[in-house]
Amino acid sequence: MITNTLRRTAGFFRKKIITAKWTTAWMVAGLSCGAFAAGPATLQDPMFALIQLPAEFQAQRQSTDTRLVKGQEVEIFRASGTGCVRHIWFCTNIPEGNLILKVYADGVAEPQVNMEMQRFFGVLLDQKPYRVDSAAFQDLPMTEGPVQGPGYNCYLPIPFRNGCRITVEAMNDHGIAVQVDWQKYQLDTGLTPYRLHAVHRREFPAGHRASFPMADISGRGFVAGIFKGIRQRDFSDMIYHTKGQLWLIDGETAPHAINGHNEEDDFSFFWGYQRVMTPWIGCPYHRHSGRENQDGVIYRFFGPDPIPFRSSLVLSCGSRADDTETVVYYYLAEGSKAVPVRSPASWQLTGPFECRNYEQFLASEFPERKPGNWEDPLRDGDRTMPVRTATAAHTWIDLWPFYRAGGAPEALVDNSVYARTTINSDLEKPVQFKFGFDDWLAVWLNGEKLGSIRHDHGLEMATIAGQLRKGSNELLVKTSNFQNINRRLWAINCVVGE
Repeated sequence: MITNTLRRTAGFFRKKIITAKWTTAWMVAGLSCGAFAAGPATLQDPMFALIQLPAEFQAQRQSTDTRLVKGQEVEIFRASGTGCVRHIWFCTNIPEGNLILKVYADGVAEPQVNMEMQRFFGVLLDQKPYRVDSAAFQDLPMTEGPVQGPGYNCYLPIPFRNGCRITVEAMNDHGIAVQVDWQKYQLDTGLTPYRLHAVHRREFPAGHRASFPMADISGRGFVAGIFKGIRQRDFSDMIYHTKGQLWLIDGETAPHAINGHNEEDDFSFFWGYQRVMTPWIGCPYHRHSGRENQDGVIYRFFGPDPIPFRSSLVLSCGSRADDTETVVYYYLAEGSKAVPVRSPASWQLTGPFECRNYEQFLASEFPERKPGNWEDPLRDGDRTMPVRTATAAHTWIDLWPFYRAGGAPEALVDNSVYARTTINSDLEKPVQFKFGFDDWLAVWLNGEKLGSIRHDHGLEMATIAGQLRKGSNELLVKTSNFQNINRRLWAINCVVGE
């Protein structure tokens, strides 16, 4: 009796152990496709959650030790087949030695990364190399010893299916040593579709109370991280008062947006920069000479909270007349592009008009009675309103640069604005206008009101039907803005469908 009971108990636990092992294996194998499926196991990258790589690989290393002369370009890494670069170590023999770094994955003609190495590693504002201690980079400049040269480590994964090349071009004469640690996979193994890209933008100085363009990306991917540097030139206010970042995402397919809080807040700091570094947020350089006199370089990497996009991303931030510099690190699915849609490229804007309740929003204002192209200013008897021209980016119009609250960096609230554009059609046909908007919306086509929509939950989508006539058609939109969950976000987008 006891023996049989022990046998049954042992069998029960063996079954549990075997089941647990198979469950774990299936879960690991299913990470790459989002469902349980047979095939080679893949593992989620420990730092960047949307990257999955094969669990089985050969660990490889390539080393380069060479002397460069100015203008010379050398190859520091070449691999064929399928793999992923996991770590790059650079060492130079002069304190301010800089190179142009280029990364080519899968035989592309134009490199996915092409920028000065110091900027790629987050050394901005023309500063000497300083220490960076983040999930993506470890910058370790030598401050003592016989050679005071900078040293860099990169941990951003660089996957490739059909080979990879990395080159450096010398900007001055110096020696370098490089080690590239990478994983070699079987050719038929499952591999993430994402490839590393980086874009560098710089304005010295940037526009005052303007929109600074950080990235304009077409395709499917996600943002892995951002470095940003600001050197103060405008001493009238704190460097942080810029209104933060604006993420306009997937305008062609499923428009949604992320609106920033303020400069330091978007990088998860509090009441200014702090000279600290963690894997995800940090400030490796900070010069502080008072509340309204300071410079800084800050970073944020989105390991636990990546920001994906399926069609496109327009990323910007508010700026003052300060030297401003950014590097955006993102991954893009190979061969992906923005979904082709029809969308007005240019809009005329006029307003603002007071709008504190829905009755005021529904009240007719004189731009509704002004068909055709608007002249600046738009006149109605003794009343005038300025007319602005806005160019759409991936179907989006950001109204913040045109309508701000006095001297504050935030967008105007409790007001409405009109936007008009023209749409040409080769024949008369029904049409579906798809809008992303925040907060309320009214639409007219060729002087006929198609409808009004009210919602109070941030940016949402709506579809409104109309009838295009042959030739030129005039589309008029009225939009309002309030303080809500998206903190004064004021952006709209429009796609013309059938």
